Amino acid sequence: MIKDLLIIGAGATGLYTWKIANSLELSGTIIEANFEVGGQANLAYPEKLIYNLPGISAIQAKDFVQNLLQDAQVETSKINLKTAVSIIEVIAIKVETDFNFHYLVKFSDKTQKTYKSIIICEGLGEYQAVRLTENNWANVHYVVNNKENFENKKVAIFGGGDSAIDWAKTLSQTAKVTLIHRRNEFRSPIDSIKDNVEILTPYEFCEIKKAEDNLIKSITIFNGKSKKEILVDEIIVQFGATIKPHPISGLEVKRNELKKIAVDENMQTSLAGVFAAGDAIFYPTKKRNLIFGFQEAVVGLSRIDLILNNKKIANKGW
Repeated sequence: MIKDLLIIGAGATGLYTWKIANSLELSGTIIEANFEVGGQANLAYPEKLIYNLPGISAIQAKDFVQNLLQDAQVETSKINLKTAVSIIEVIAIKVETDFNFHYLVKFSDKTQKTYKSIIICEGLGEYQAVRLTENNWANVHYVVNNKENFENKKVAIFGGGDSAIDWAKTLSQTAKVTLIHRRNEFRSPIDSIKDNVEILTPYEFCEIKKAEDNLIKSITIFNGKSKKEILVDEIIVQFGATIKPHPISGLEVKRNELKKIAVDENMQTSLAGVFAAGDAIFYPTKKRNLIFGFQEAVVGLSRIDLILNNKKIANKGW
């Protein structure tokens, strides 16, 4: 039996896509290559507080993911979840209806199924954090799994994006936090942390000043004119990551120079009937933000619903 939709990726955007697809009564499958759902929010920073959700002042990432899963995994859903499953091959089949193509998808669990449409919510792909040093120091963290480990300690945080600022805000409640960024400008507002966090700009990591027993005790940072020594108990590095998109044979969508998927105003990719949403995509006004990903999912699903169900207007709301 041909299903309506395949959702690739069960991170935050994928889970919300699942929920909205339920409201449209679409049938299909959502797959996740990892053993757990939630993507980066659950696997990279489960303890981090998320602040940019409307109506919610703050929520832990792992709790937010659990809420998304509960909202989507309802008894009435016609979409099945598969974890620890990836795609081996996609074969396009020419048809006269829907988007003029259906897609036969072969999975790593040796099953296969045909879908009328696909929405890619693969997130950033394979995540490899940009490192501070080549050595694996015991107190240098690229992922924070337990924020209690930083209580009453001197914590240096490197980075100027949302994650660095969010961690500075969260940990400053119980630790002495220094936020270090190579530019004077941050990618997110810092007004909420100015009173409780020491902010050092424009500084870059220079060298390890003192270390013992695989623990860094002090570092030197440099602003182009002078050096400054910082005493540390723990270091959190939020320089971002190098991203390797998950290759899918037979689903070669157009990407830009940063390997992001190009989409149109309907979130459709260069392949008919194949859409994308979330961190995996690019368009001129795109911003990496959970709300953007959710909106992109709604736009893509609205187009899928219009075509598959021969509607003249989109659903009035959910």
